[in-house]
Amino acid sequence: MSLDDVQVHLVETADDAAEAVRWLETVDKLAVDTETTGLQPHRDVVRLIQLGDNKTSWVMPVEGPRSWGGLALHLLDRFPGRIICHNLKYDQRMIRNHLKYELPEPHVHDTMLMSRVLDPLRSAALKQLSARLIDSRATAMDATLAEAMKQSGYGWHDVPLDFTYYWFYAGVDTVLTRRVFDHLEPQVNERCRRAYELELATSHVCGRMEDHGVRIDVPYATERYRGLLDYVEQLGSWCREHYGVNPGSNAQVVQVLTDAGHRFVKLTQSGATSLDKEVLADIDHPLAHAVLRRRQAQKIANTYLRHFSEDVDVDDRLHPNVNSCEARTGRMSMSEPNLQNLPRKSDDNRLSQLVRNCIIPADGHVLLMCDFDQVEFRIFSSLTRDPRLVEAFHDDVFTAMCREIFADPSIPKSDPRRQTTKNSIYARLYGAGNDKFAHTAGISLEEAKRFNALLDDRYPALRSLQQGLDREARQHLTSEGTAYLTSPLTGRRFAIDNDQTYKLVNYLVQGTAAEVLKLKLVELSHAGVGEFLVVPVHDEVILEVPVEDLHDVSRTVLEVMNDTQLFPIPVTASLSVGLRWGSKVDYRPDLCVKDLPC
Repeated sequence: MSLDDVQVHLVETADDAAEAVRWLETVDKLAVDTETTGLQPHRDVVRLIQLGDNKTSWVMPVEGPRSWGGLALHLLDRFPGRIICHNLKYDQRMIRNHLKYELPEPHVHDTMLMSRVLDPLRSAALKQLSARLIDSRATAMDATLAEAMKQSGYGWHDVPLDFTYYWFYAGVDTVLTRRVFDHLEPQVNERCRRAYELELATSHVCGRMEDHGVRIDVPYATERYRGLLDYVEQLGSWCREHYGVNPGSNAQVVQVLTDAGHRFVKLTQSGATSLDKEVLADIDHPLAHAVLRRRQAQKIANTYLRHFSEDVDVDDRLHPNVNSCEARTGRMSMSEPNLQNLPRKSDDNRLSQLVRNCIIPADGHVLLMCDFDQVEFRIFSSLTRDPRLVEAFHDDVFTAMCREIFADPSIPKSDPRRQTTKNSIYARLYGAGNDKFAHTAGISLEEAKRFNALLDDRYPALRSLQQGLDREARQHLTSEGTAYLTSPLTGRRFAIDNDQTYKLVNYLVQGTAAEVLKLKLVELSHAGVGEFLVVPVHDEVILEVPVEDLHDVSRTVLEVMNDTQLFPIPVTASLSVGLRWGSKVDYRPDLCVKDLPC
């Protein structure tokens, strides 16, 4: 099906409006799109709203004295059928925040989510999808519009609403969206309906979390930001004074460390000597320590604290984007800023606490944090159906396994072999070999090999599961051309675009853990605490709760997050509470909020 028969109309007169109303009576599925001044729904505004079917689109200006926004909302109110968007969460937020209108959640669909669930290995961008499924010329449309705007000197915020290229291609997008939906929906119904429905429900929850945002202690963040910039400058001066090097020049730093006797073996992809944080952390030299600390301070200052100081709204709230279905494993990611990529709290990077302490609750509220307990390992162990693994989770699982591996029931939780056990398990989950395991655990390669042999002897089901899943993925690769495994919860495919099938065990575990988190976010919303949800971070959910509701909300959260039905090994979660994200304590029912550290 080509785009030659597409008709796009710009609403300019009452006659145009009447014709659009008559057209709506013929539509069974309605595609909706917006053109905006930018990509931040909490800050930018809608300029055009477009409604279309598989052949016709009506483009209605929203800005300026000749606004037809009211007509668009009237048509949406009159339409009883399914509404389709591409990147629904974005358009939903723009329409909600700027036009004060709620698209009816039970009737909306998202072709971008459909594409990502069906085929996580290929682009889900509308034009690329359309070029594959509808008309190969679709990808040229963006370039044509961009060139026309460049030649005319327009930007997205000021291009005239009646600029033909602008409104015409805006209207075509709704036709493309509707046609892509018609193509994808049968495949979704056949292959991954449950996975798509979960993603769709999650996008609604995530959109509201983005609208809610996180509150920032702006004076605190600004003061720390300036302090870190000073610290970076001091470290740079120290490096130049004592070693005559620019700490930002890897070549200069490598030369000094080489002269001091260090031998580098790790290379970058381009073949240069690697000086990444792992390399620097292993070098016991004052210059290496200074360069690493300087990098850590620079990252925290520029990646996080600068955004906390400059990008908040009038209520001191930051609105990070929660990308609920972008990673090929289905795990959620974040951007602007990426609160899921914060440096971990450790003795080697104490500055990381600064970032978390910038996030605070509203006045009269408290931050409630709920974190899953070893959810990925619980899923992995459940898939083995090994009774001894199931039994180990009745206690501290890594201590119990350590005792079993070393045949010593007296091993306490503080024994260093417990950490080695944990490192070994996660090396298995992430597809790491003995070398990586040895480095992470701080043991020799021979010790790592001996430990893994003991682990396999005591828990052979772990290795058997990995080998069985690898065989299954290779069978799919041979018979269907793509290596994949399927979620035990929704049947969603976790795929890889090469023959490295060993990675798919990790994809399966991570992806299933992501589905558990999404399921629980939706359940929390249905349980009546959705208005308190702030942001999901890996396997943790952060809520902002009125002090007087803390104990009631805590009970609800624990009831939802703890689940004995999903897998043979229960999914469990723990609560903590604080007046800053980085200064939290374990929650208990008799906790008094006034005693929390701040």
